[in-house]
Amino acid sequence: MNNVDYSFGSAAGSDDRDSGTGNKREDYRLAGQASVTLELESGLPEASGEGADGPCTLQCRIRDLSARGLCLVVPQPLTTEALLPAKVTLHDGAEEFSLAVEVKWCRAGDRGHWLVGVEIQDSDDTSYVDWVEAIARVMTED
Repeated sequence: MNNVDYSFGSAAGSDDRDSGTGNKREDYRLAGQASVTLELESGLPEASGEGADGPCTLQCRIRDLSARGLCLVVPQPLTTEALLPAKVTLHDGAEEFSLAVEVKWCRAGDRGHWLVGVEIQDSDDTSYVDWVEAIARVMTED
């Protein structure tokens, strides 16, 4: 593992955050194509057999993303503070990232959709470090 420090956006302690706009983001945001599948409920342990119920998942569209968070467009509201497993695939589809996310906010959007802000959690058994490195590569591409 390398010792590169990936710092994005405003420096810690900067006064330009939330200057009356409600924006508490610390990282630069990217608009791009990516897909997210959230696992809303786990499947039963015996779900490997035929006819068993698997996990309840939700396909989401990404509005924007950063190394530490995603803004999702979803067809139903999500509970704030929920911790959910997520599978994220960037536009090229070459790599899928298994992440843990926490729902930070949820509000009604356009045409019956909801906007949901999730924070990516640094958790064991996830692709967190690989995710941060992938976002750093995307931000430095010409």
